[in-house]
Amino acid sequence: MPSDILFEHPDWSVMPQLPNNCECAWTNGDGLVVSLNHLGEDKGLRDRMSDVKGVRDHYRAGFAKQGMGLIECDVIDVEGVRAVRAIGKVILQPTRAAYAGTIALPLPKESYVLKVVAEEAGITGMRETAVMLKVSTELEKQGFTLDLPPDDGSNVNKAPIVWRNASTGALLFWTQDPYDPEIQCPCLRNMADASEHDSGFPQHPLGRVRTALQCLTQGIRLSPELKKRAEGKKRWKFW
Repeated sequence: MPSDILFEHPDWSVMPQLPNNCECAWTNGDGLVVSLNHLGEDKGLRDRMSDVKGVRDHYRAGFAKQGMGLIECDVIDVEGVRAVRAIGKVILQPTRAAYAGTIALPLPKESYVLKVVAEEAGITGMRETAVMLKVSTELEKQGFTLDLPPDDGSNVNKAPIVWRNASTGALLFWTQDPYDPEIQCPCLRNMADASEHDSGFPQHPLGRVRTALQCLTQGIRLSPELKKRAEGKKRWKFW
């Protein structure tokens, strides 16, 4: 039930008219919307909640089916109930990016999902360009140089951006999965997606999504009934 989850934060207010297919929704002065969905059992996620790697693999695979890449994913505590906080990224045509943040509570027989989405608008790529210049300058001081592939004039199978250290042979990639460097997918997290760059670009959608998720973790209130259901029914064993 919607009353099982309340969200109280000075920057957010309940929407009187709900978006389609959600139990409740909140909006802020920045125009973002947090939606709440009450769904059926998510056994695949719940069975992995004691294994952070398993949770991240689960979300990575789920995002990939939607053409998205994993930015970050962690298991958190929401008023004593284990939950997942995750952010995914998708590239929209021609060059815009959109970011989706979620907090999910997979209970024994049901699940709750809170979601917020923000898209790039206007001039894009400013954050990536600024971070690229900063990273290149810092890495040059450490002996790294940008290892550019030969330009054959095509964009087919374009090689990834990488810095190479001639002395040590070490490689640093601009894009890389946040938890498994061996994984390759069309929409990988890049260095500019790190949270340390959010303060320099307060209107970038990724930073706005992170701020919204932070507000959620601070302002979510769970009903006593939901907390009881989260514990599950205790089964007596007679052997």
